[in-house]
Amino acid sequence: MSNTATLSDLRTRVRRRADMENSSFVSDSELNQYINESLSELYDMFVNEYEDYVVQKLDTTITGQEEYNIVTDFGIDNFMKIVGIDLKTGNRTINLQRFMFAERNSIQNTPIVNTAFEHNIQYAVLGKNIKFINDQGNNDITIWFIPCFEPMIASDQIDDVAPFLCPGWEEYAVVDAASKCLIKEESDNTQLEQEKAQLRERIRSIAMNRDAGAPYRVVDVNRSSYADWYYDI
Repeated sequence: MSNTATLSDLRTRVRRRADMENSSFVSDSELNQYINESLSELYDMFVNEYEDYVVQKLDTTITGQEEYNIVTDFGIDNFMKIVGIDLKTGNRTINLQRFMFAERNSIQNTPIVNTAFEHNIQYAVLGKNIKFINDQGNNDITIWFIPCFEPMIASDQIDDVAPFLCPGWEEYAVVDAASKCLIKEESDNTQLEQEKAQLRERIRSIAMNRDAGAPYRVVDVNRSSYADWYYDI
């Protein structure tokens, strides 16, 4: 089900919750800021705890240069962080491994034990760049990344900025923004803060396992495709 609540809808709901329907004490522009701050807080909760909801991917090619700018070279202009990078080689897809900053020189041209695979590419995110080591060029990759939250503007619906939110979850942002209004008014916001905490726990309990038929488990690192690079298995 789509979440079609608009910024105007959210402002109306916030004013009702703050009992400010006929008040201009908080302007629309200020209320927009409160709503976006509250939605951003909710978005960050998903990033920290349930990143599968917000992860996106980009299929691209690296051509042998050492560093690529995430914005200008890959076109990801709202980048927050990398989740992982896949290398497509033949009919296989391999998880590229991240190198630690202290290893940036020591692992250059690391020999490959298993000669069945001709790749020993590793990467690291350094500022707004992704640095690749041991890339010989023209390799297809998939970048899995999490974008930054994009604030709602006048024409947006919730689905435009947070499509992972089920209808009703935006109430967290409504209650939080209403609480901010009461803080500005120097009124008691205790009830709204309690409701916000209850909504947070409700959303967390529902969101924690998106695939109910296959709960989260410990990753089997021994089965990782990375092992194929270095060991004859």
